[in-house]
This record gives sequence, C-alpha cells and structure tokens, in this order.
Amino acid sequence: MLFLYASLILLTNTYIWLSANSQVAALKHINLIKIKNLLINVFICKNVYNIYILEKLLPRKTPVSFHYQFRGSFKFPKIFAAKMFLKSSVLFSLHAIIAAYDKAETSVVLGLYRFLIVDQLKLPWDNALQYCANMNMTLFTPNTEERTEKLSQFLTEINFVDKPNIGNDYIYWTSGKYDQNRKEFIWYSTGEQFNYTNWLPNMPDNWRDDEFCVEMGFREVGKWNDN
Repeated sequence: MLFLYASLILLTNTYIWLSANSQVAALKHINLIKIKNLLINVFICKNVYNIYILEKLLPRKTPVSFHYQFRGSFKFPKIFAAKMFLKSSVLFSLHAIIAAYDKAETSVVLGLYRFLIVDQLKLPWDNALQYCANMNMTLFTPNTEERTEKLSQFLTEINFVDKPNIGNDYIYWTSGKYDQNRKEFIWYSTGEQFNYTNWLPNMPDNWRDDEFCVEMGFREVGKWNDN
C-alpha cells in the first residue's frame, strides 16, 4: 500500500488566508502562494476538514489509500481516490440512505463536485437536509441542465432508476424548496432563485397546499415535482 505524507494548512474562513500565509511563511517547503485552489473534503468520523494541500506533494497518480500528516495521520477514504474535489453533495433518496463512502459506484463527480448516492434510509426533506448538514454537505442542487442530465445518466447506468414509473422507489430530494417570505422556489443550499427549471408538465401544483419541496425522478428520470 502506498502512502503520501504532506504538510497541510487548515483554513476555515476566507479572512484567515492572509494570517495563515504569514504563519506558514517561516516553515520549510510550505507556501500558500504556491497552493492551487484545491479544497479537499476529508471525512473523519463524520466530520469534514476543509484542507488546502501543496500541489507539489501530490503524485501524478494518487494512490487509492494514503495518509496526510495533519495533527496526526488520517486515512483518506477510498471514495476520494484519484482526483479531489471542491465540494460534496448528497443525492438523498426518499426511501433509503446509506453513506457508502467506500463504494465508488455510489458516487459521481460532476464538474468540481462529488455526489454521494444515499439510497437506504427513508427521510423527509427536513431530516434529509439535517443528515447532510451533519456531514458538512448539502442536498443535490440541479441548477443547470448539464448537471441534471449527467446525474440522470449516471443513475441510469447504476440501475438506480431502471424502473422509474413504478412509484416512489427512484425519487430523491433536491435542495429546492419554496420560500414563504420570498414567494418563490429557491435552492436552499445557496439561497439562489431558480434560473433553470425542469418541472414535469403542470408542475408545481402545490397539491393539498402542502407541497413545498422539490423532488426528482417522479414519473420521469431527471424531472422535478413538488412534494
């Protein structure tokens, strides 16, 4: 098994950048100026540490499992082998949830984001949102056509949506929710309004006056419905 050791600088807020840079200036072989804007989410006991890493310490082919030297050595989950990503999101099924971090087939990378497919724990929207927040993650935000199509294609490939018309087995939450104050749907993860939509025909309909959350996969893969 190959291991990689590197010195890491933990940055929790943007304003820390200058002070962090001055603090590490005296350290050998560490200079924040030389670090690419590569933010890595490291899962340690359900906590996430946002870490900037020196590019020059990474090999061209990142080993499947390796360690970082940062207040001790932490084993990096296999799911994050190869390239690293800026942020992570959870694709949350209405029916089931399991954060299978060690199974690559339960995640997909779209641009700078990695999405975890959680499909073995049934939760309502608010609880699903909190589940994600506990891991410093968010519900999926299908705010572009490209992202929606790529994710739908991936779910089809892993047979997550092989029978999309038989009920709720293949429906999953997004971060979309109706904001009562703004009187519009927004992406809860960012607070932004919808600039792209992919609603089913005649949706949203707010059936029974209690449908405020946006789900995907109802009746048709990738299409939106209010629930």
